[in-house]
Amino acid sequence: MLFYKGFDKMKRILTIALSFFALTILAQDKFYTKGLANGYAWTAPPSASMLAYSKSESLSEMLIIKQYQTDIQREVSFPLYCKDDVDKLLDSNSLSTIELETIEKMIDVFYESKENLIIPVLGAYCYNIKKLAGYNSEELKSYKENLLKFCNLELKK
Repeated sequence: MLFYKGFDKMKRILTIALSFFALTILAQDKFYTKGLANGYAWTAPPSASMLAYSKSESLSEMLIIKQYQTDIQREVSFPLYCKDDVDKLLDSNSLSTIELETIEKMIDVFYESKENLIIPVLGAYCYNIKKLAGYNSEELKSYKENLLKFCNLELKK
């Protein structure tokens, strides 16, 4: 009998602990889209944000990780990446480097629109790289639609 009462108490404690853990995990989900940090993480205050460091350091780390992925890993994790656009932009002789601070400010502006918050930071980065590379508004709109489709959302008309 004593074992049974102790077991019942342990079961209750375990249920409460698991419920708390599940709620904590679910509360953090909004910071990620398909496993990638998104606009919610980018715009959250530093104490609540899932970004490990400053925005520039976090973006830099994401880009470094992306650079060393195989083509298959890159395609699975984020198929809308823009390495070719970065190369094109650097080869155009208009830029020798792309300043992360400039991109960071452009990403901040991108995430001012609430509908963009679900888009991964890499998507916002690529959108702005394409903007710098001279893509027209129709091409940018199409790319944004593809980003939203990647996030399983439809662009509001």
